[in-house]
Amino acid sequence: EDEASSPPPPPPAQGQAPGPTPAASAGASLCICLFDVDRTITARQGAVSSCPGNRELPGVTDIAFGLQSKGPMVLSELGQALGSTFCKRCHKGVVTAGIVGGAGSKERNEVLTALGGPAATLGGAWT
Repeated sequence: EDEASSPPPPPPAQGQAPGPTPAASAGASLCICLFDVDRTITARQGAVSSCPGNRELPGVTDIAFGLQSKGPMVLSELGQALGSTFCKRCHKGVVTAGIVGGAGSKERNEVLTALGGPAATLGGAWT
């Protein structure tokens, strides 16, 4: 019997949590991982020599902490490997007090790529 013609499940008994929805049963992403940008997705500019797992991105300026620090963008080890963490099955997003390079910047594009692109972020919109 297909799900569209199935009756809705009965409500949970009082004090009991509801069961999984059909989307949950189908393996849809039911989690979200949120990351700070500065010093989490990115690392301190110039930190590649002291943290060899970090990777500098030539030609991409990182305006860390809202213009308090500026230099070549450095992806942290985490920023390079989000797809290999438990968050790979989750939607992803960022929180930041900064501007992440501003609208349409190379820095925002690199952060979006590190997160897994528009599909992983439900569209890649910055709000």
